[in-house]
Amino acid sequence: MEKVLIVVNPVSGGVDKTDILKMVRNALKGHHQIYELETQGEGDDVRINEQVENNKIDRVLAIGGDGTIKTIIEAIQRKSITIGIVPAGSANGFATDLGLPEASDEALRVAIGTNRKAIDVLSLNNILGLHISDVGINAELIQKYSNSAVRGYFGYVLKSIPTLMDTNLPYDFLIKCNGGEYRRRAIMVAFANSRKYGTGALVNPQGRIDDGKFEILIFKKFDVVQIINALRGTAEMTTDFVEIIQTEHAQLHSETPVSFQIDGEYHSSLQDVEVTIISKGIHVAVGA
Repeated sequence: MEKVLIVVNPVSGGVDKTDILKMVRNALKGHHQIYELETQGEGDDVRINEQVENNKIDRVLAIGGDGTIKTIIEAIQRKSITIGIVPAGSANGFATDLGLPEASDEALRVAIGTNRKAIDVLSLNNILGLHISDVGINAELIQKYSNSAVRGYFGYVLKSIPTLMDTNLPYDFLIKCNGGEYRRRAIMVAFANSRKYGTGALVNPQGRIDDGKFEILIFKKFDVVQIINALRGTAEMTTDFVEIIQTEHAQLHSETPVSFQIDGEYHSSLQDVEVTIISKGIHVAVGA
């Protein structure tokens, strides 16, 4: 029998996981040897690794969002263990980019299936990144929006306007990659391992999550309407608006401290970011 560790985040997305967990148990019972772990917020990667090593786990099943998946990857990175995903978080950008089903029962069929893909992840200042991270205006919006009492699309727009008007844009960046140096004045620089933000906004059409490279997206123009459209995935990604550089490793320096976010979560204000691709660092169950 395949040994499966179910890792469930009880608080992700504000959703009760009782019914999902019951469905998963019923589907695996009799066909898999089941182990379970509930995340606690601290030390989860150590506890997951201990379970994997002690029980010789073949597959880890994530019931949660991007944060849960990142914790699992940190625990089992570079081990040939399949990660299955049942999206159940407030942010499911990684699952969305992989084209995984949203419905839990359909996602489970994929998660315990035989098809799997070796995919890349990013290391940003030694912090794991799954899809798209950035410095600049989007990170500022995320910082302010995450503290807002107004939620949803309307709340996002309400917070966007004052932030866009009260900012130090543009920023002066020095980017070192591919043996060259690029000095750019820009409103935002993104590091994209995939095609979409967690919101579903398509900003990197040429991105592939398994090609051993990532894209640096340099957003040049300060146009309020176009910026909001870009963040919502409706802007035209023309060369006069965004410059794209493909690479395996990059260093970015900002003349002044700038906001930095990783996969939709505000991280800090900083001046330096070092980004490296970890090629085919994990294996994920995917559809046919």
